[in-house]
Amino acid sequence: MINEEIETINKIYEVISIVDIVKFNSFEYVYKINEKEGWASMGLVYKLNDTVVSQNDFDILNENLLEDLSERLRSIMFNKTGGQWRKFVLSFQDNKIKTKFEYNEQYIG
Repeated sequence: MINEEIETINKIYEVISIVDIVKFNSFEYVYKINEKEGWASMGLVYKLNDTVVSQNDFDILNENLLEDLSERLRSIMFNKTGGQWRKFVLSFQDNKIKTKFEYNEQYIG
């Protein structure tokens, strides 16, 4: 059910947005994974009026929880669709949350 995906995305948003050390009005979180090479990475940029105020400072939030939630989202989506994304982007700007997923190219036929 889509609700499980939305619930997980909302939890990721909450973890990122509860930061009170940095003043921001937008952010972009990127989670990438490459299972063949055995790595995953995260990137996070907070902005205030289009100026970067913090970049990849995971000391100010729960990095392990973010990674766990991102992997959970990937698993939920795989179990429902059979597709495994390699990149997930969660952005917040103008009081709107947006998501983007990138998948490996697949050839049919």
